Amino acid sequence: MADTTASENRAKILVFAGTTEGRIFAKEASEHFDVTVSVATEYGGEIIREKNGSVPVSQGRMSQTQMEEFISRGSFRFVVDATHPYASDATKNIRGACDSLKTPYARLIRESGNISAEKSGIRIFSSIEKIADDIARNFPTGTIFVSTGSKELLPFTRIENWRERLFVRVIPSIDSLKKCADAGIPPSRIIAMQGPFSKKMNEAMFSETNSRILVTKISGKNGGFDEKIEAAKELNMEIFAVEKPGEREGAFTDNSALIGWIKSVLLENDER
Repeated sequence: MADTTASENRAKILVFAGTTEGRIFAKEASEHFDVTVSVATEYGGEIIREKNGSVPVSQGRMSQTQMEEFISRGSFRFVVDATHPYASDATKNIRGACDSLKTPYARLIRESGNISAEKSGIRIFSSIEKIADDIARNFPTGTIFVSTGSKELLPFTRIENWRERLFVRVIPSIDSLKKCADAGIPPSRIIAMQGPFSKKMNEAMFSETNSRILVTKISGKNGGFDEKIEAAKELNMEIFAVEKPGEREGAFTDNSALIGWIKSVLLENDER
């Protein structure tokens, strides 16, 4: 009789990673499965290789059709979506590809934490556009520290005197710096550093830039949200936060639980 346990444990799975959670999950899952990681950018690939060593990495953005081809070609038996909580297009494409191929799928998300106690003094909006509009309308002065990444900078360029008011903090990748340049952000107003950051580091950056307004995403514990908010409140800054898009029901936040579930799904498929 075949050793189904050994076969199951080395099944090929694909992890779409865009977060710290994805990298950590891939490392833990590689002890049980044959894991390949897919990331959108060269910078993401460098981080995975630096931290995860021998785990194979594919880099480059993919459409749903390209994902379907990649999953089929790699004979992956399970797909984990651990992309960034705000990368809604990527999640849509991954889910669509898996539905089309009938490949088992799971969403891994970060613990968002309980921000209800932090809501006092935080203006929460459903989009970057709405935050930029509110700042333009109600806060005509004061330096704005934008820590929501490089993808949605254009809305802030509609704020009066934005070149003198904005500082943007982005990851130190060529792609991010190009997006800053495309949006017209002056190099002197760009902080390119890898997070997450401590309260002390955030406080130093806010103070050094004389920032009075913080724009952030509700990124959860591993995204450094708490430290960012604590530093901003220490300096009596105005805080604007964009909330996460709705997550699919049944998403996992615990690596061990997800690994166990993958094993059970694969075993069930083997026994059919």
